[in-house]
Amino acid sequence: MKLKPEDVEKILKLRESGMKLDEIAAVLGVSRRRVLQVLKTKQIKTPGRKKKKLSLETINTIVSLNKMGHTIDEIHNHLLKMGVKISRYKVWSVIREHRTKQISGEILQTLLDWDAVVGVLVLHITLKEQRNKLLLIVDVKNCKILLWKLAESLRLKSIIDTIDDILEYLKGKRTLILLSRTPPLVPTRGKDNKLTRHLKNLGVEYQWITSEELIRIQKRLSRRVSKEISHENPHEWFKTRGVKLVEAFYLSCLRQMIKGVDKNESV
Repeated sequence: MKLKPEDVEKILKLRESGMKLDEIAAVLGVSRRRVLQVLKTKQIKTPGRKKKKLSLETINTIVSLNKMGHTIDEIHNHLLKMGVKISRYKVWSVIREHRTKQISGEILQTLLDWDAVVGVLVLHITLKEQRNKLLLIVDVKNCKILLWKLAESLRLKSIIDTIDDILEYLKGKRTLILLSRTPPLVPTRGKDNKLTRHLKNLGVEYQWITSEELIRIQKRLSRRVSKEISHENPHEWFKTRGVKLVEAFYLSCLRQMIKGVDKNESV
């Protein structure tokens, strides 16, 4: 939504007066995110000292020391001794950006290596102050939900039966299963449970989702659905609106990953 110049000025004045972001969004009839975009854009355009970009040598030094197991404080002190003035936060942000690009590259390579990649995810959804579980079977390549189930509890056997139905549907395709490390999927004792043993018996490859970045994405989605879901008729809401919301969310994340890899290759 394109805002008029007077609307932008109004946002800035209301913010300067101490009004909260949600209140400003309500006054202007826009989203909280749109208000933030305006404020950030204005902040970027504000005259002041330009941020100094880190050299490629400094970035490589940070990444290398991090791979060797050095802490942020140790890396920060090392750079200071080299004459590089940098904050601890900047060191952390460089490490995080590198990890994000790395996992993005791994995910995209996985999508190329397999005919089909299916995510089996269990998200915790807050509904009427109670935690419910949302099972999502996702076609990761196309960012489409194949099956979903919202319930107070989920039995592992029913999830296995659902996965079998999906594998039958994808019969003939080289399929990789991605599993979220959330109950009841994750083994409670040892390395295996009924699900992992079943997949091994079928000869189906699977991987656990362990990346911090991907786990953060799942948590963000859980919060988003919990915030917007209808407490009166949750199943109808998810059927009519929730599916589209989740698919759009994952598509947005996948696009960001592609941009991250492209940016990394151009460095």
